[in-house]
Amino acid sequence: MRDAEEGWALQKKLKVQDGYISRFTGTIYTTSSLAVLLGTERKTNFTVSPLIYFFPILRILCFVIEKERRTIKGDAEKVLKSRRTFTSSSVCSETEVQDGSVTVYHLHPEHHRLCATGTGEKLKPKVFIIDMFKPEGAIWYNIPEFDLLARNVTVPGLSPLFPEAHCTQDGSICQVITGEAEINAASSISALVYSNIFDLTTTYFLVAGIAGVNPKVATIGDVTFARFAVQVALQYEFDAREKPADFPTGYVPQGAVAPDQYPTSIYGTEVFELNTALRTLAVGFAKNATLNDTTATQEMRSLYANNSAFAPGASSGPSVRECDTATSDVYFSGTLLGEAFENTTTLFTNGTGVYCTTQQEDNATLEVLLRATLAKLADFSRIIVMRTASDFDRPHDGVSAAQNLFGDAPGYHPSVENIYLAGVRVVEGIVNGWSQTFEQGVKAENYIGDIFGSLGGVPDFGPGSSTSLRKRRTKNAQFT
Repeated sequence: MRDAEEGWALQKKLKVQDGYISRFTGTIYTTSSLAVLLGTERKTNFTVSPLIYFFPILRILCFVIEKERRTIKGDAEKVLKSRRTFTSSSVCSETEVQDGSVTVYHLHPEHHRLCATGTGEKLKPKVFIIDMFKPEGAIWYNIPEFDLLARNVTVPGLSPLFPEAHCTQDGSICQVITGEAEINAASSISALVYSNIFDLTTTYFLVAGIAGVNPKVATIGDVTFARFAVQVALQYEFDAREKPADFPTGYVPQGAVAPDQYPTSIYGTEVFELNTALRTLAVGFAKNATLNDTTATQEMRSLYANNSAFAPGASSGPSVRECDTATSDVYFSGTLLGEAFENTTTLFTNGTGVYCTTQQEDNATLEVLLRATLAKLADFSRIIVMRTASDFDRPHDGVSAAQNLFGDAPGYHPSVENIYLAGVRVVEGIVNGWSQTFEQGVKAENYIGDIFGSLGGVPDFGPGSSTSLRKRRTKNAQFT
């Protein structure tokens, strides 16, 4: 921190918890800068030209600065002992890092909030909740089980709308809101894992959001846990009015020439498979929750009762289910698209996956966490994808796809509430069972990872053997 800037900032200070921030310059005085004032970390000399003695006004100013310095000196020792992590702002920027001490940031004057600081020790959460937009995130606040707003940490590169990660005071449970759709999810989770603020090597990630739902498999209000996440929109596409007459859909896998052929042009993000042993434990925890339901939601379900194929959608109330999720940036509605993506999920997972929910982020999030695992920054076996069903992906009989999309969605509020009701059981189950079960990890009994076999093992999905996939990956690498 520049000496002159330190001096000027001391003219006016604002005491915030255990640190100080200048209203005049926006400069933050955290434990590191207070230590500087005490002379415990390095000596700071605030020098003034001898010409100052010819200017009475400036002499008075120097006197004020020295008085302010002595005033805060008495509190500095206490501040240094606390080593707090302070709240933060989207306009923070790092200005100084002291080895083994505190990171010091600037803050825009109008915010008057302290930016994230640390002691050189990374936060090491046991559970990191990943939400996608504000209502999903806010449902976790002001709950009796734990306080996610106790520590608020600015992470450079997070969404401008959600620039902070939130944590409990002990750092055991944290949360991030990524922003919606694949680009936001990938950008935010990348910023998180590469921020060097957190140690995520033993962290369990709980993706906790709402989703559309296939009435052939589940219903609104349900809480679902996925084994597979399938990027169903990563395909060729014809406008349905121009597709070949014998094609049931305008979607064709990349490299294929018909909708029922496995893609031969593979990017690697088409399918992810998660730890089923961990999913089983998460489902067990979630089943202890009493889920939210409403009369309006029950009435909506009853409209699907006339079609026997929609029996799960017409069920009497919400439940916890094991079924898979489809990722698409396009927020779609309609029977034809719903059936097309059912078939895509079945095809891409070699008949194992069951398309249940549709959302806009999960494959992007999982690709980042897979790469972080390869970089030894995270553990892909510790990921849970939980989606609660807010609306049906297709209409009931007698209603158009447009009416289904633009009409009332009575499942929305119960689905948001059920994120918390079921999710908190999962979070508490992991934290309370940490030493007995979760600290050492839950061993995967199935293949986990991507279509390339990047994490080792043999994928149980794909166009052929894992050997051919590895050969393709090796061949591609020769030209990079």
